[in-house]
Amino acid sequence: MIAIDLKNSFRPVTRLFTSVARPNGAWSRAGLAWAHNSLLVQTADGPWEPAQGLWGQTLLRLEPRTLNVLDYFTPPNLQELNTNDLDYGSGGTLGFTFQNRQLVASGGKDGTIYLLDAASLGGADHRTPLLSLKAGNDELSYASMGVWGAPATYVNARGERWVYFPMWGPPSKSAPFARTNGAAADGSIMAFQVVMQNDKPVLVPKWVSRNLAVPDSPVIANGLVYAISTGENTLQRHTDPRYHAIFQKPGMPPLPKTGTMTAEERGQNTTHAILYALDPETGEELFSSGTAIDDWTHLSSVTVADGQVYVTTRKSFVYAFGVK
Repeated sequence: MIAIDLKNSFRPVTRLFTSVARPNGAWSRAGLAWAHNSLLVQTADGPWEPAQGLWGQTLLRLEPRTLNVLDYFTPPNLQELNTNDLDYGSGGTLGFTFQNRQLVASGGKDGTIYLLDAASLGGADHRTPLLSLKAGNDELSYASMGVWGAPATYVNARGERWVYFPMWGPPSKSAPFARTNGAAADGSIMAFQVVMQNDKPVLVPKWVSRNLAVPDSPVIANGLVYAISTGENTLQRHTDPRYHAIFQKPGMPPLPKTGTMTAEERGQNTTHAILYALDPETGEELFSSGTAIDDWTHLSSVTVADGQVYVTTRKSFVYAFGVK
């Protein structure tokens, strides 16, 4: 990570390396989050040894100018994450205040949602969250399930704090959501309400949206949750059993069983992107773009500005939706 002081005419550059090689990268397209006068970022799989500056599978709280590590949280199942290529860094981080408590919410590939105390992210051992909840990816899929994007937050007219996560794949069988909006085998937006229980803030699972094909980061505007079903194909490697089930047709030569799928293969078995507007307290579908978008999109969320909702596609088209 790099920090540049734009107020200094010499533009000094400060760097933070999370490892000495390729692992541990902060590759999430959710990027850095600004909260509680600091920067928050999650890293990917790789070696973890804080004393040596090796920050695999970790949420870092950084001083903005120096990038000094102020605090950190590493999930307690670090070894499982590394063994199964379950990058904690695939998700995003969100900071907010609730009843005078500074909090942080985050998630990653393994589908676990964490609520953390911003004053001490993982407690004395840096491994103990306020709350952890398995919300998705029961199969521990490295490429097609879990949180791949940034969460969003909303405070309604009654002062209730809500947090929303994009989840690829179906909800976890152990996640006790109060409401569903139909089966969500391919993915969904998940909603949680922040409440106090025994003088401790927790996330209460409230609803799961309708089925979304590889959903990206939700956006909250004008009291609505905007979400995109990207329509992407998440298969990556020829070793994935679903690759042969989908692409091996009768009479075809045998498909490869090793290696990474080509860009052409990744572009197959896709659908078109769909923009949705959802009720923030129930997940009910209020609007759908239907078939208006004729292409899929890759790791691209929505943007809301000046009364318009913008969506981009793989072919670099920009779609704008708004009130007639």
